[in-house]
Amino acid sequence: MMISQGQNALLPDSTRANRKPRTLRYDISSYDRNFATEHSHRFRWRLPNAVREVCEVSLVGGSIPIPVTNVFSQSSQVHNYSYNKFTVDIGGTQYNVTIPNGNYTAATLAAALQTALNALPPVTTFVCAVNSLTGGITITASAGDFSFLFGTGGYVDTVDASTGAVLKMNSPALLFGFLPGVDVTSSASVLASPNSMDVNMLVNRVYVYFNYDTSQDLVAYDRGLGRRQPSAIVYMDTVINDRKYLNKETFVPLIVAKPAPIARINALQLSFEDFFGNPVDFGGREVSLAIEIVTLEA
Repeated sequence: MMISQGQNALLPDSTRANRKPRTLRYDISSYDRNFATEHSHRFRWRLPNAVREVCEVSLVGGSIPIPVTNVFSQSSQVHNYSYNKFTVDIGGTQYNVTIPNGNYTAATLAAALQTALNALPPVTTFVCAVNSLTGGITITASAGDFSFLFGTGGYVDTVDASTGAVLKMNSPALLFGFLPGVDVTSSASVLASPNSMDVNMLVNRVYVYFNYDTSQDLVAYDRGLGRRQPSAIVYMDTVINDRKYLNKETFVPLIVAKPAPIARINALQLSFEDFFGNPVDFGGREVSLAIEIVTLEA
């Protein structure tokens, strides 16, 4: 539920009683965006006509492509984050390891880590495999011990000092099943993660944000730790042909404007993000949403 703010005073009961609700329906497509400046995971969609006195906004359908990568990083003027980099200590020397952006299973991610470690200057040979019992990853070196510096290296998760919760993910520690923000050292040249690998944690659900007139968010869900509050959460189950289809299961109001309706909506700014607020990569494929807006007729 959203409490609208601004210039609208409460309408007298007699006036409100004479105004009938009217439902408007819109088909939003990312193909209507400016291809030169916008992406399918973040774009502005202008309504054909401004809508006034908005009481409800509902998501009633749509089609969202599954993200093309589940292990990735981006460095630009807008976004700078790394889910695929960490620092390893081998024989007292530190090296930065980068896993190529990609769509991995647990087995292929273990293989990619093995390739990245064996490309480092030391002659140590590494073997990485998924543990059949725990679902975690086991890394074995040909000789000597080594450390993954998830707590002190160049890429460290931001962890709340009092609760231990992950505020910002800056390394693949959670993807590999290791504790965030903690250095780990091998024993007898073997290092095993305590938890199962979680390679799809960044893409198993997509957070959808509707912002109108560049200043107000349409909020439907509250989240912990002061995280940004989304308009919708799309869980990427029952994927068909690389897409999640939204049907009547999503027919619930994104917002109910009380005590007064939203005065005017000209355009919607849409963005699709992962758990930590970074954009998901749809590979430029179309995002399609069907929404309903309930207004009060004059």
